[in-house]
Amino acid sequence: MKKNIRIIVADDNTLVREMLVDGIADQKDFEILATASNGRETIELIKEHEPDVVLLDLVMPIVDGLGVMEAVREDNNGKVPYFIIVSAAGKEDIVTQALDSGASYFFMKPFDEGALIRRIRQLCDSEPKKSIAESSYMQNDTSYSVENETSSLIRKLGMPAKMIGYKYAIDAIMITLEEPDAIVSITKDIYPKIGERYGTSPTNVERNIRYGIETAWSKRDSIMKTREGKEIFGSCTKRPTNSEFINACSEWLKFHKSRR
Repeated sequence: MKKNIRIIVADDNTLVREMLVDGIADQKDFEILATASNGRETIELIKEHEPDVVLLDLVMPIVDGLGVMEAVREDNNGKVPYFIIVSAAGKEDIVTQALDSGASYFFMKPFDEGALIRRIRQLCDSEPKKSIAESSYMQNDTSYSVENETSSLIRKLGMPAKMIGYKYAIDAIMITLEEPDAIVSITKDIYPKIGERYGTSPTNVERNIRYGIETAWSKRDSIMKTREGKEIFGSCTKRPTNSEFINACSEWLKFHKSRR
């Protein structure tokens, strides 16, 4: 029998806490373990209950949301839950910092309850924990981390890790590895999927990936001295489009994975 998804809700605003609880409490497979109004209390409740999912605000008293994730991650004795951020603080640098700190998804307030419920189920139906596009592409290959390989490739091609488009490009490549046909409808499939995860618009995803590619292309002379640069950019006479770049990187990764 499938176990219920065990959830803790953490937000310093009483009305928001009640709204979150009311929005998901009628789901038969969800179990609300506890609620918290500050970061310290959240950490203690996570240690006590070991939930599957924590719905977490970033701006809370005593310890903020980032501090909560850091404290739980550093406590190697306990289970690390999935963190879903539900916050009004939605600047892109904040979203990126939250995801870097261990959040699986980021929802801007006000949020869509249906989308939140779907994300909770998607996360808890995926074992082991997976990022946005990891699944069959990585099965039976524990020594190979597609996300690490992708990020390494992107850096070697000259896209700085500090750029917002860097993360978006990694996710786009990973989606293409898992769903090769998605590249055909990049604007209808890939950009919206990434935008939903990062709490931004598909247009913004497209633009930031394009900026990242432009930055990489501006370093073409030095990049062409690397194996990766020669193999991916070698036949290009002009800057590749987003879809061309994403597809070329995914094909390169698949080819070199097959030779391992």
